[in-house]
Formats: sequence, C-alpha cells, structure tokens
Amino acid sequence: MDSATAKASPCADNQLLDALVMEEYRSLRGQLDDEVKEARDLERYALIGIGLIFSWLASLENPTPMVTPAWLFPPLLAIMGWVRARSIMRHIDQVAGYVRKIEAHVYGAGGEIIGWETTVAQSKKAHSSPGLAASQRLFWQVVIVFSLLGSTYGFLCQLFHFGH
Repeated sequence: MDSATAKASPCADNQLLDALVMEEYRSLRGQLDDEVKEARDLERYALIGIGLIFSWLASLENPTPMVTPAWLFPPLLAIMGWVRARSIMRHIDQVAGYVRKIEAHVYGAGGEIIGWETTVAQSKKAHSSPGLAASQRLFWQVVIVFSLLGSTYGFLCQLFHFGH
C-alpha cells in the first residue's frame, strides 16, 4: 500500500461513517414519526373503545347482574391505554436523546445546533412549549377520570335498577 492510499483511507472512512450516521438519523426520525402516530392512534382507539362499551351498556334495557362487571372495562381500558402511552413516550424520549447526539455530531460542538430534536428539547427547557408528553398526560388523565365517573354512575344506576 502506498502512502497516497494510506492518507486517503481516513477520509474514506469518515465519508462512510458520515453516510452511516445520516442513514441512522433518517431511520430514527422515521421511527419517531411512527411512534408519535402510534401514540395518537392509541388515544383515538381508546376513546372509540370506551365509547362503544358505554354505548352498549347504556343501551341495555333490562341488564342482568352478569353485566355488572362490564362497568369496569372503560376505566380498565383507559388505564391500560395510559400505561401503553407512557411506554411509547419513554421510547420516544430514548430515541430523541440519541437523535440529539447525532445532531450534535453533524453540526459540531462549536456551532449552533439547529436539529429538530435539539430544538424541541430546548423549547421544553425554556417552557415555551408543553410538548407531546404534557398534552398526552392531560389527555389520559381526563379519559381516566371521565371513564371512572361514567362507570361509577352506570354501575350505581344498574344497582338501583336491580333494587326496584
């Protein structure tokens, strides 16, 4: 191997490394987009499921005592959705943290880092944006509270119905 090939090799290695980093970045950004979509889909499907269960329970003209445990399903579905959403958010945070490292690598330590995940993290620190996690937390809190209230009300109405 001559000296010209030996000197060109680190440059070729850097180009390969940069290409790998960019491909990894694209893949992770796609993964983040998919995770956010999954979190929003989970919210939608949980609301639909809870609404369907409440609709079915409310439509029963003469409910039997066997139906009584079904009033537990809406809050259970809401709690399970919240647990899954938290898991998705932890994964999003983990991937976003790694994407920020890639952004720092690409933009270098000296310059201003303008990558999306870095911008999101900075706005969270500055409290200028509540972010996905905060809105998701509020959504699941409201869904859990209303499903608990609705189930309690429905259960009590059904008990009153059996008492007469």
